[in-house]
Parts: sequence; C-alpha cells; structure tokens
Amino acid sequence: MNNNQIQKLQEQSIELLDTIEDVSEYFCDEHLISGEQFYVMMKALCDCKLKEFPLDFEQLEEDIYGDEDNSEFD
Repeated sequence: MNNNQIQKLQEQSIELLDTIEDVSEYFCDEHLISGEQFYVMMKALCDCKLKEFPLDFEQLEEDIYGDEDNSEFD
C-alpha cells in the first residue's frame, strides 16, 4: 500500500469514527442505553456482518497494517 492509499484510508477511518460516534450518541439518548451497551451490540453486529464476506481477515489486516508492529522496535 502506498502513502497516498494509507493517508486516504486514515482519513476515511476518522470520518467513519466521527459518524459512528454521532450515531452512538443519538441512539443512546433516544433508547436510553449506555455507550458500553451500544458498542457491545455494534461489535456483535460487525462480527455477524463480516462473516458474510468471503475474505481472509487475517491477511487483510496484514495488508493494512503491514509491519507497523515491528517498526516501533527498529
């Protein structure tokens, strides 16, 4: 993945996080539930949804994150 693709992915991730936090606040207020309960439900829904895709998620994570873990120690 080149630097432009990584930067675009980071920008999209931030935009997605902002959207999810707005939805979380609205949903929790509207349904009188805690943020923790919201995110537990979201995790379960995400886990179920991801099972619908024929992807190798371990490989996908490796492609996205690459050697970031090892670069801290170099």
